[in-house]
Amino acid sequence: MHKRWLRCVAFAVTLALVLWFRFFVVRTWHAPAGDGVDFFQLSQSLQLTGRFAYGPPPLGPSYGRLPGYPLFLAYVAVRQAPLDLLSHVQRATQANLPISLATALLLFLTLRELGFGRRSAAIGLLLTLLYPLLVLLSCYALTETLATFLGLLAFYAALRLRRALAIGQGVASWGIWALSGGLATGLGQLVRADTLTLIPSLAVLICAPLAGESAAVAKQSFRVLARRGLPLLLLFAVAGLVFLPWPLRNLRQFGQAHAAAARWRTRPAGNPLPSEPVAWMRTWGDGAAGDGYYDLVFVAGLKLPLDAARFPQKTCDGQAQCDRTRVLFQRYNQEGLSATVRQEFAALASERAAAAPLRTWIGLPLLRIVSLWRPLPEWELPLRAPALGLPRHRYVFAVADLVLYGLALIGAGRLLWAGRARTLPDAATTLAALALPAILRSAMYAYLIPAGINQRYLVEIVPFLIILSCFGVRLIVERARRSTERIA
Repeated sequence: MHKRWLRCVAFAVTLALVLWFRFFVVRTWHAPAGDGVDFFQLSQSLQLTGRFAYGPPPLGPSYGRLPGYPLFLAYVAVRQAPLDLLSHVQRATQANLPISLATALLLFLTLRELGFGRRSAAIGLLLTLLYPLLVLLSCYALTETLATFLGLLAFYAALRLRRALAIGQGVASWGIWALSGGLATGLGQLVRADTLTLIPSLAVLICAPLAGESAAVAKQSFRVLARRGLPLLLLFAVAGLVFLPWPLRNLRQFGQAHAAAARWRTRPAGNPLPSEPVAWMRTWGDGAAGDGYYDLVFVAGLKLPLDAARFPQKTCDGQAQCDRTRVLFQRYNQEGLSATVRQEFAALASERAAAAPLRTWIGLPLLRIVSLWRPLPEWELPLRAPALGLPRHRYVFAVADLVLYGLALIGAGRLLWAGRARTLPDAATTLAALALPAILRSAMYAYLIPAGINQRYLVEIVPFLIILSCFGVRLIVERARRSTERIA
């Protein structure tokens, strides 16, 4: 008993020190980033006028951003207007601290649900609070911290729902978890459109055959519907009801649902941009650092200098096409994205894609996936805290990423082997639920973001990678113990 209390006190002190460290980091460095300025404008407008718009009239209502995070800022995190940008960012980033703690606690509960002991789960909790990429994003007034929490909450609710079904609990028991999972999923979808990539994992957890379930029962369609189909439908129905007001509002005001908001929009007005330039960038964007410059040109309405350095070889095939592209940008500098300019971008994109379909639809997306998983460069989202040796020691972030990726791959291999050998209950289901978001998110962003793709878009799946890495560490520890026993 005495040792248990000592361990509890030691963990409490460690947790307090970690939380103090997180508070110190946020106080030292906080910034809006480009997207954060949009959220500032929208949340302030909600507070001042009750309108989801980028400013007061004559600016009209907008569908350029999903409403979840601006609503959270306006009525939970900031709750004050008018407010200057710096004060807004301070309040928004301070609100990220309790959300980060809640995410870490959820990861602790998730690990316990997956069969890990208290000590292993506690280590996972601390790692979640200290993982550099999660610490970095909490210093910005962006959606990632809130979306990470909601995604993990939906995942944990699905796990608890699965357990309730496995032990034969009634509707009153599993219904709570279905409602909780649906609420978290719907709110997450209002915060970030890529929450959609989590939905297949929830379906896998709920619908996959339960451990110990007989083949005869699994083949009975009515019992499958009663035990798993109805809870899944309830979860999705609740998620749909939470999300539905957003597309209905857009249908009424704009004549279209715009369920995912607008991938591209101008700054600072927030007007949605046409898709033709994106289609053109999709024919050459390979995830290189300089590709994001073109994204900035269109978003900020900049004029593109027409020197040869702005037209690297990959943006055009042959001198004739390079000359044609330069003429197109001369016209863009004069007219902006006029109908004629848009038609020429569309024609150029179609021509390039038809000339090199393998490059456009396979080669370039694979290169963009590599860029997506590459450690985030310092210039993309800086964290300048000299007391912590940053940005001088930013390489630590990359080391942490590579270690996490390696351990997660080992953990995935452990679950795959255990699923085939049937040595670990629900191993295949667990692996599928944890790996699907990474696979789907990689494929989605490799297509949606031809220029400026980076690791930031993976932040919400970091908890799943940490869980996989815990399986990897468990395998390493088991092998080390066996080796020690053999030597002894």
